[in-house]
Amino acid sequence: MVDVVANHMGYPSGCCWDVRCNQTQYNNFSGFTPFNEKQYYHNYCQITNWTNKLEVENCRLADLPDLNQTNDYVQQTLLSWIKNLTGFYNIDGIRIDTVPLMPKDFWKKFGEASGVFQIGEVSNQNTEYIAGYQGPLTSVLHYSMYYALQNVFQKKMSFKNIQRVIKEDQLAFKDASVLGGFLDNHDTHRFLNMSKDLSLLQNALAYTLMAKWIPIIYYGTEQGFHGGGDPWNRESLWPYYNTSHPLYKLLVITTNIGKNGSMAVTLSNLPYKNAGRNY
Repeated sequence: MVDVVANHMGYPSGCCWDVRCNQTQYNNFSGFTPFNEKQYYHNYCQITNWTNKLEVENCRLADLPDLNQTNDYVQQTLLSWIKNLTGFYNIDGIRIDTVPLMPKDFWKKFGEASGVFQIGEVSNQNTEYIAGYQGPLTSVLHYSMYYALQNVFQKKMSFKNIQRVIKEDQLAFKDASVLGGFLDNHDTHRFLNMSKDLSLLQNALAYTLMAKWIPIIYYGTEQGFHGGGDPWNRESLWPYYNTSHPLYKLLVITTNIGKNGSMAVTLSNLPYKNAGRNY
């Protein structure tokens, strides 16, 4: 699987996420190939209201040049690119960045052109909103369950938070079994940054790996990494890779249970802690 972005380009020369530029510099597209002209982009504006669909789909995320997918050249170039990328490298699936920042009709064309499994990033707590992008795409990252897991395992709220989202899934999604389940990622604080309790993480990982979805484990979780927000959650894995770490061992045991399709492993060897008082 490969991670792809179709919404925006990188920063123009001399600009960066931590290096501010003026509007003229942000609109300098001369260094981009093949989208090196102003006509390929939306007019300059920033997303300030994430509930405004028009603004979200046409303005910039963090000053990144926002491609105009309604432009025929931009659209056809992106569709040809993803088709060639997946075909030439024999890719099995794609993870798509910032999905709500582009119209659903574009994603339907993009997914069909890819010819492979697609899972989109739709960062939102509302299950029904997230589910709206399954159809145009094969699947999405399950952000509403991510927040439910935070409530249960971080804030020690009721397990009914998980039950509620499972019920919402049954009504909202075409196929909840292909959703991407996760505890943290490159855009969130790591689990151990918010709570140092290793047993809470172990319980949360057990759920993530056993639930009816596609489990996603962020690198470094198995090493107990505890970075905060971006970029502190993107630590170097080397030279810290340790197959003797208790979290690494837990992941090995739990994934083997899933592979074997049974509970053959002695569960008394797995740590347990009551993370929520009310069931």
